[in-house]
Amino acid sequence: MNRFVPILSLFFVLFSAYYSHAQSTEDCEHRFMIHQQFGKESSISKALSSIHLNIIKGKYKEAQATITDSKKKFKAPNETAAILCYEANIAYNESQYQHSIDLCNTAIQLMDRKMTDPYVLRALNFSAKAQGALNRYDDAMKTVDTVILIAEEIEDQYNLGAAYYYLGSFYSDLGDYSTCAKYVEKSIVIRNKIKDEIGLAACYSFLGLCYSHLDNYFLGIDYIQKSIAIRERIGDKRGLANSYLTMYRVYFELGELEKALDSEKKSLKICRELGDQQCITGRLTNIGQILQRQGNYKEALSYHYRALALSKQLGIKNRVGLVHENISRLFLLQGKLTPAQAHIDSSLVLRQEIHDKEGIASCLIVSASILLRKGDLTNSIQKGAEALALAKNLKLFYLQKEAHQILSQAYDNQGNASLAFDHFKDFVTLKDSLFGIDQSKELVKQELEFNFKKREEKQQEAQQKREEETRKRSQQLWNIILFGGIFLIVISGFLALNIWLYRQKNRSQKELMVKNAIIEEQHKEITDSIHYAQQIQHAVLPDITHFEKFFSRFYVHYLPKDVISGDFYWGTHQGKKLVLAVADCTGHGVPGGFMSMLGISLLNELIIERKMTRPNEVLDLLREKVIASLNQKAAEREARDGMDMSLFVFDPEKQQLTYSLANHRFFLIQGETISEIKGDRFPIGAYGDFSTSFQLNTTTFSKGDKIISFTDGVTDQFGGSKQKKFGIAQLRKIIEQHKDAPVDEICGQLRMALEKWSKEQEQTDDITLIGIEL
Repeated sequence: MNRFVPILSLFFVLFSAYYSHAQSTEDCEHRFMIHQQFGKESSISKALSSIHLNIIKGKYKEAQATITDSKKKFKAPNETAAILCYEANIAYNESQYQHSIDLCNTAIQLMDRKMTDPYVLRALNFSAKAQGALNRYDDAMKTVDTVILIAEEIEDQYNLGAAYYYLGSFYSDLGDYSTCAKYVEKSIVIRNKIKDEIGLAACYSFLGLCYSHLDNYFLGIDYIQKSIAIRERIGDKRGLANSYLTMYRVYFELGELEKALDSEKKSLKICRELGDQQCITGRLTNIGQILQRQGNYKEALSYHYRALALSKQLGIKNRVGLVHENISRLFLLQGKLTPAQAHIDSSLVLRQEIHDKEGIASCLIVSASILLRKGDLTNSIQKGAEALALAKNLKLFYLQKEAHQILSQAYDNQGNASLAFDHFKDFVTLKDSLFGIDQSKELVKQELEFNFKKREEKQQEAQQKREEETRKRSQQLWNIILFGGIFLIVISGFLALNIWLYRQKNRSQKELMVKNAIIEEQHKEITDSIHYAQQIQHAVLPDITHFEKFFSRFYVHYLPKDVISGDFYWGTHQGKKLVLAVADCTGHGVPGGFMSMLGISLLNELIIERKMTRPNEVLDLLREKVIASLNQKAAEREARDGMDMSLFVFDPEKQQLTYSLANHRFFLIQGETISEIKGDRFPIGAYGDFSTSFQLNTTTFSKGDKIISFTDGVTDQFGGSKQKKFGIAQLRKIIEQHKDAPVDEICGQLRMALEKWSKEQEQTDDITLIGIEL
């Protein structure tokens, strides 16, 4: 008889689901997360539902109160993990990004990193979202990629749709709106399929933003209108603030400043009601831009400085960069070129740091404008051309238009009438295509049609609701009688058949579960081991602040090809001297990681424990220990297993630099002189004649001298139109062009050139780029 109980329960569940389908008002969060994991009538399910609905309405205090109460009542790991996911969502909306990440990590640990659990994937998605807000885009994208891989494998459409949406948002922050639109459209396909209205509203709003940045304003506003209609209907207050933000963007670009200001004030009011500091600083930034365009410079500057202070407090680098640019443009309008240059320099450094290509192009345009006003026509043209090339690559027509205008003026002032006229024609063409005289009328027409459609939809919705209630009452009794009769007729045969099927299926499922458990455990162990190795490797790398205290400027670009890197940099003090090593080990990934850990361990022994400070002696003994550790034989000397390394010792009292190079090189910039320093042509390992020692080199340095050290992952990167290596010649050319700039700016230019060179090409090797200004 006990065997019949699951079958009877299943039948009544199916009957109940059919009967209550017309009454259901559940959203996807209930269907795919809360009820799927905890059942519909459980106490934890009701608590999570209350939390979820209050978050949508922006009632964070009420949601947090339920969370606090629920933590006391529900102690099971899966229950606590689910609660923490919603708490992480609130923390994000209140701009507490690191706290949001910490809550997600705790939820994942509680579930013992069971990666196929929907709430673990939810926690990973929320964590990635917060990482993006902290400008940690590489980490955020890796996290989302993990979610996509697992969600596709287990067919978790709800978390998969969210992951694609977040991935699109990261590309938007980085100024890549075409890629942003591609991923958001993927999310829309999934969310339409599962009828996720909340998710669709978010996607429509974001897609509208993408298209407006790509200058397709009318398609953009159509999507934004869809998002507003949904969010007003379901009461998604925080989402509605975002929709008004995207509407502002379209109005602002079309010159409809009063409508843009009205839209942002609506959004600011909602943000203040929610207490969302991130949202508030964004609205302050945009209102400042509107006032600036209206010519109200004094009030605009007040909004800019308030936005700058709050953005710095929250650590939102992309917004800090934008506000610096806005302030620079305002000072440029007033003819105050010195503060304008200072603010645009600050903006450019930040945007290069977070790889905001659109922001970089915009900064270059402002720099070109300032140089034009100063009469420095050569550099103005150079900056304008760089901005134009980048804007064309990004397909951002509004920036192309601005760049053509600057170049036309610069060439005209230079007396080059032909080029000035060519750029002026391109400027006029873009201006006419972007700001047609009928756009404002068409925009108003769309807005009126939208308002009418909203009223009509609400009336139809109310009428349909009344008719549906009448139909449901008349069918209630009939449904019960009908299904009761059907149940009595078919139950006997149904039970007999399902007993047999249950036995067959149970046998197969047990075998499959055992195999899946073994595979899942093996995959988890391998993945966890690799990521743990990554954490260990990052932990042993020195803190950058360790070097920033010693040098005037210090720059590091450390980009492994795989999770674990074969490159490493290392440093320590010995008395008043500083020792710095930059190394490239054989291979990358796990083999390279083993070699790098061996190298760091041996350097610790030789320099920290034995207190050796002569670079050549350190490299000689390091080579012996590597050969012994790897048990390399004479016949293996040509294998070149080992590492290339630059080892520097800085003595500030004597202003002296001693160094030895194992199959490595670096650039030394002293005033107008750029020297390419090449070392011994053998690595640290079993290669060549062991009796040959590494050379000791000594030179003096002065304040302002610069060192550029790099691994061959920089010069060996394939790219360009002919898919060639980046090469040492191109590296030197960029250094020569920017030799007078601070070292972090030189390295920033190298990094930008390398990214432009590689584009979509797969990374060839681990990359390390170190810049030092003495």
